[in-house]
Amino acid sequence: MKNILLLLLFFIISCTNNNREEIKFRILHMNDTHSKNKEFIKVSKDKTYTNIYGGASRRKTFIDEYRSTNDNVILMHAGDTIAGSVFSIVYLGLDEVQIMNDIGFDVATLGNHEFDFGVSQLDKVIESRHFPTIACNVYFIGTTNRYVKSYITTNINGANIAIVGVLQSEKRNIIDGLDILEIEDEVDSLKKLLKEVPLKSTNDVLILLSHSGIDVDKKIATDIPNTFNIIVGGHSHTLLKDPIFIKNTMIVQAGEYGEYIGAIDVKFKNNKYSSSDCQLVRLDENIKEDKTMLATISNMQIEVDKRFNIAIANLSENLLDDNIRSESVALGNFVADVVEASQDSIDIALVNSGSLRGSLYSGNVTLGNIYEFFPFDNLIVLTTIDGKLLKQILELSASSRGEGAFMQISKNATVYFDSNGNIVDCYIKGEKIEDNKKYTVAVADYIFGGGENYIDENGKPLFQYGENVIHTGVDMRDLIIKSLKEGSIEIDSKERIIFN
Repeated sequence: MKNILLLLLFFIISCTNNNREEIKFRILHMNDTHSKNKEFIKVSKDKTYTNIYGGASRRKTFIDEYRSTNDNVILMHAGDTIAGSVFSIVYLGLDEVQIMNDIGFDVATLGNHEFDFGVSQLDKVIESRHFPTIACNVYFIGTTNRYVKSYITTNINGANIAIVGVLQSEKRNIIDGLDILEIEDEVDSLKKLLKEVPLKSTNDVLILLSHSGIDVDKKIATDIPNTFNIIVGGHSHTLLKDPIFIKNTMIVQAGEYGEYIGAIDVKFKNNKYSSSDCQLVRLDENIKEDKTMLATISNMQIEVDKRFNIAIANLSENLLDDNIRSESVALGNFVADVVEASQDSIDIALVNSGSLRGSLYSGNVTLGNIYEFFPFDNLIVLTTIDGKLLKQILELSASSRGEGAFMQISKNATVYFDSNGNIVDCYIKGEKIEDNKKYTVAVADYIFGGGENYIDENGKPLFQYGENVIHTGVDMRDLIIKSLKEGSIEIDSKERIIFN
């Protein structure tokens, strides 16, 4: 009888243990670091507070310490490792390769900015990486051959894991390579791949490493339901403090520029995937910078300084990019005003916030600082449109709050929106914008071509409905440099876009 009771007790304990969730493995993830290799130092307007965060050296410290205290960790990047800093301009993306190799990444997907320096240079970047680069929807034109691997599989702590990569399919966001490469729709390509290879049924966990943006990630989870356990996202620079759940898919994203790293505990129950817990960790000044990585970046800086450590101007106060994708700020006002002042005929200048990738701080401003905050070669295009279309464009901008499509506007304009993003009132030079009146608008050539989805339902770029189109060939960054050199900058922090 005693032996029977002991056997029964052992059976009960065994069943209880099997029903308990256990952490099978962990994921660390980041996205859209854009070669921001050095730490950010932001001083408050009243100079009483300094906010220090980010940088590759802190990434290295955090990841090393995390791995030292946690077993079975996968480190992944959801794309756009390069473009957006002077390091990328000098090293054409190979700076980030060295950093990511030193940190020890396990996998990355392609981002649209990986193509900025051409496909041949991207080939060098991919070949130099000590980890795979994946994307299922990028093909050589006219073939069934994919540019990189679609997915990888691995086994960690007894769990079979498949990680699939996907790149955003908006061709306007790809600067180079579309003469030899074709990018398929994300959902269509994923469905095709999953039909070709039964990754869901042959693996315990299926992860999508996506550089498609939060809206497309939601669409993937909806259109391909109960398939991907986790979508690790990028492209939209979304800071998801809480994950989004659609069906049985968890969607995460870690903001931008390496300020945060996402950490996910993947749990199993009864030897099957059950759930995941996630958190965001801010890489602030409490995390020490790795000395070896600091030395690596300092060596890189030598070549950077040869080209970019050239004094341009002296600023009296900070021009910060805080909240620049959701409201009008002094930095956006400044750039929009510089563009508007370039031609007497311009009624309003619109600058997409996605083109502004950093702050300008008080004190000495160098050429490198300019390229850091405005890294893209945006040429000014003038187009004359009616007020009705202009208001439609402004409402489209309002619907894009939190995204790069949100527009900063020049000083002659003021726009009032209701809580739904509909225009209540809008003015240029103190006069209401009238539907039938014509207005000359200045935008970047990228936006004129339909970038940031400024297109109609048929895919035609909205600004191309205008008349008297002039491709000025004037570079916005050159105008910014000229304005700073001449000391003609007027810092205006007044809100020009007001949401009720």
